[in-house]
Amino acid sequence: MKLRPLLFWTHLSIGVLAGLLILFLSITGTLLMYEHKIVDMFAKSDVATAPQGSAPRSVDDLAAVARDRSKGAMVILLNIENRAGAPVVAHPIGPGDLHELTLNPYTGQDFKSSADGVKSFFETIVGLHRWVGMEGKNRGVGRMITGAANLLFLFLILTGIYLWWPRIWKWVLIRPKMLFRRNTGGGKARDYNWHHVFSVWALIPLFLIVFSAVVISYPWANAAFYRALGSEPPKQGGPAVFADLKKDAEQSVAPAELGKLRSLQDALETAKATNANWTKVSLFVHPKADVPVVRVMVHDGNGILPAQMTTVTYDRRAGQITGSRGYDDMSRAEKGRMWIRFVHTGEQYGLLGSTIAGLASLAAAFLVYTGLALSLRRLQEHLQRRRRRRAA
Repeated sequence: MKLRPLLFWTHLSIGVLAGLLILFLSITGTLLMYEHKIVDMFAKSDVATAPQGSAPRSVDDLAAVARDRSKGAMVILLNIENRAGAPVVAHPIGPGDLHELTLNPYTGQDFKSSADGVKSFFETIVGLHRWVGMEGKNRGVGRMITGAANLLFLFLILTGIYLWWPRIWKWVLIRPKMLFRRNTGGGKARDYNWHHVFSVWALIPLFLIVFSAVVISYPWANAAFYRALGSEPPKQGGPAVFADLKKDAEQSVAPAELGKLRSLQDALETAKATNANWTKVSLFVHPKADVPVVRVMVHDGNGILPAQMTTVTYDRRAGQITGSRGYDDMSRAEKGRMWIRFVHTGEQYGLLGSTIAGLASLAAAFLVYTGLALSLRRLQEHLQRRRRRRAA
């Protein structure tokens, strides 16, 4: 069999095999188009009212509350906005059933956020998108399923480019594959036209979304990506800061020296002073209170993109900053890996990028629909021909 028919039938078979799962990922991906923008829109209206005569609780007090309620966390990310009365969000990271906490900065008690409803909605969609709704230990299985779907989808995109590529470059032949046709009469002609048009216009963003998903899903793909950019992949399989946090957690001080450690509040104030334009700080809180090293991420942008943050290392014994690492200090591979993470959602390029990523996901849903419809019609035509031959 020649290459083109072989790729066509392989493309069709894999499309039918993985079509419904790809459709599922495409729809959930579209729903996540403006996730952070919508959550932020609601959260920005949250303002905690201070009891009369009271000042905000220290970060040490809030960290103690977060530790007590996040048992089993490897580390807790304490997020503090540069906004008067803004609630403090504690995000525990680690295995197990861990939940984000929203705390009143004046009392340390739970704060009912205006964003709770939309957060819950998006958490459900994220769970479906990443793990097909599986929970706990079953998330590993869900990750395998979505990873396989992304890998197959990447194959469909690459083979689709070859199959779409015109043998003769004449506008009269290319036009039906690039522009929507009127009066197709519906049915096979319409689905054929839509399948080609959606594929060509969504090609670049869809390729980046799916390629980045494969890199995120598979350790071997992640390692290959690092090596392609001239670096060895991190051994722990995640951001470099987690390896640093693990080393920090291995340090401790004697009980007699514990009272001599500077407070987390000192660490926070020192870190904030490094950037007068800070918008948010994220303090990494260890489960043990005797860890002498604290890391603080200082954001001066939207609180998401790595290029807009610097990680400050503070030594609680000496009461001073001992290190600082920003985007410019990262290797080319680390920058590329961060780019991969946020190009997947489109957030790397702001609102426009998120919109393009969401529309590309929607286009993928139409590709699945039209692909399955064309395959079903092909099967029906094949069965009809067989019946006619038997009748003859």
